[in-house]
Amino acid sequence: MTPIYRGGGSIGFLAACRSGWLIARNPEQPAHCVFAQVKNNLAPPQPSLAYQVEKGESEVVSLSWLGPTDWTATQLLAGVPRNPHRRLTPRERAREFLEGFLRDGPRTSRDIWSAALPLGLTERTLERVKQELSIRSIRVCPDGQRLSYWLLPSQESPASAKRFVLDLDY
Repeated sequence: MTPIYRGGGSIGFLAACRSGWLIARNPEQPAHCVFAQVKNNLAPPQPSLAYQVEKGESEVVSLSWLGPTDWTATQLLAGVPRNPHRRLTPRERAREFLEGFLRDGPRTSRDIWSAALPLGLTERTLERVKQELSIRSIRVCPDGQRLSYWLLPSQESPASAKRFVLDLDY
């Protein structure tokens, strides 16, 4: 619901005004408040302003202006963080990791596990994401050493491993 319908329980109150503003707490920093524009018929849209309430020495309350903020009235009323860098789920982190790690070409499973372990990614999560991304595995045995390469759907096995392919694992 748009903020204009939330003022005083009726759109009539804000519709009669030339300018309407909303004051709400910053969902990411509850000690800060935001003064956000809801409506303005007299000027172009204005930026939202952050502030905090402070008590002075004589218990007199004052406002300390913190400057412009990206929060809008709609975001404040929705209570949805506007931060695009929200915490990713383990599966989202694994997907991001595998897509980036395999972007430049196939890698051995040993390389993948070594790089994933410090990131806190588990083998089970990586295997699930591997299936979701249709990542293929090929097993090779150069010089008697068994290796398994992971390949994105658009990739081919590495040239150095082509003559040693044992089997394909889809």
